[in-house]
Amino acid sequence: VFELPDEDMMLLGEFMRYWDILRQCCGVQMSSSWRQQLLDENITSNEHNPWYSACDTYNISRVESRFMSSILFNEINRLPRLRSMLRVSGRDAELNGSYCERYNTAVRRNHLHFNQMMPS
Repeated sequence: VFELPDEDMMLLGEFMRYWDILRQCCGVQMSSSWRQQLLDENITSNEHNPWYSACDTYNISRVESRFMSSILFNEINRLPRLRSMLRVSGRDAELNGSYCERYNTAVRRNHLHFNQMMPS
């Protein structure tokens, strides 16, 4: 697709595999269906719905850690001007291995809505 060498495509694929999950399941701009599931424990997942994010099937801290240990993440992290690309959105804090789990807990406890930050 991008006419990249196979090795670079592998690095990009590894990076995007985890980033895609984090983008849907973590942070202020997480998928609305996952946020709704976090806010209302009576809502159950519906894997037959095409918009089902499957966030409840992931260990989000493990996904975050694997993303942070990817080669491309570490290459980008060495470049200060590009570090913001490593956040799940421009409004989120930096990932640290526990950010996603802490944010998801804050959604449950504080009923955070779209683009709403965690209380300090």
